[in-house]
Amino acid sequence: MGVLLLRDVAALDEALAASAWRMAGVAALSIATAAVAPGLLVRALAERNRALVAALAEGNAERAARRSELERIQAVVDSMADGVIFIDAQIILPSSIRRDAQPSVTL
Repeated sequence: MGVLLLRDVAALDEALAASAWRMAGVAALSIATAAVAPGLLVRALAERNRALVAALAEGNAERAARRSELERIQAVVDSMADGVIFIDAQIILPSSIRRDAQPSVTL
């Protein structure tokens, strides 16, 4: 195909041949752009999907933490309503009283 183009262009007038080469260059550039564009689009979509997955995981972790806190507070409220003393070391006791806390010594 390239040989036919060269033979046809060589038979043309010089100005017309230059125009044909410019047109062939523009066509080649258009074809290259059309070939690269889908790859760039796929790459952008993959990056967007990775960001969305990370945001979804972060949101799910935050919702799980809030749900855990809500269940703990609900257990405290339910025990108070039943007249039972409920002690949750993570909520009620200061760190100096908790069993897992390091003792502090002041002089």
